Amino acid sequence: MEKKYSVVRTQGEPDWASIPAGQVACPCWGTTYTPETTFQCAYQPGKALYIRMECREAEPLARCREQDGRVWFDSCLEAFLAPARQGSYMNLECNSIGTLLCSAGSERYIRQNLAESGLPRPVLRCRVDSDRWEIRLEIAAETLRGLWGLELVPGGRLYANFYKCGDETPQPHFLSWCPVDLPEPNFHAPQFFGALELL
Repeated sequence: MEKKYSVVRTQGEPDWASIPAGQVACPCWGTTYTPETTFQCAYQPGKALYIRMECREAEPLARCREQDGRVWFDSCLEAFLAPARQGSYMNLECNSIGTLLCSAGSERYIRQNLAESGLPRPVLRCRVDSDRWEIRLEIAAETLRGLWGLELVPGGRLYANFYKCGDETPQPHFLSWCPVDLPEPNFHAPQFFGALELL
């Protein structure tokens, strides 16, 4: 059954306290460490898509400081977006110290860093508290238009999955919003994305 999430309209910075959250709660590949993780989305028509993710996790591992580096080895929050469940998709992978891996392409190992595309790179902000951490992403409408000809308009639709992972953390783990039915760890699987419906 297809998972769906309704993306609310906003006139500026979203009021996150009023926006429903989705649960990143599907353990994948034998994961037993399952910190509570949520996502929220909003959009401003013609301007930007906003994503907020939060994880109840103290002292997240954060070693990667190189932009577009191997952040998935750290404690990592990720949003993957696409115009369809096949073809090109964008991966945004973030650690708690503001390092962002952002690329696009149609294959896991054949990707272009967004920094090389000439399109605006998403803006990432992070916050770390004693028992949780969060990321906030702002993705310019110009970027989605340039990648896919996609417009942020009421009635529009994107496809996405949201993840929490940490390949080299003390308790390696893989969590997703939509289940990923593959034999080995691999989040590059748009065929399993859910739908984001723009209200």
